[in-house]
Amino acid sequence: MIKQVLFGLLLTSAAAAATTQRQEFCSAWEDIARSAMTARQAGVPLTTMLQLVSDETAQGILRAAYQLPVEVVGAEQQNAIAGFVTKVATECLKS
Repeated sequence: MIKQVLFGLLLTSAAAAATTQRQEFCSAWEDIARSAMTARQAGVPLTTMLQLVSDETAQGILRAAYQLPVEVVGAEQQNAIAGFVTKVATECLKS
């Protein structure tokens, strides 16, 4: 019985560690998404942003951000940034 309980705890521990690692990984994606969309809304050229990163995932996030329109009103810009970050985080957590 003790072996079964210990095995269960070990599995739970491993699952929690994997979840924490995934959340940290996705948090990094969120940071990239926030920077990408903030730059997009500020009018920074895509070519400038692409020069700053070499990682394919980061480049993909940048390209996705630059396919979306630039909003004129500050509140709409903040909504666009938040929406993009949420979209990227959701995709990350699904994979």
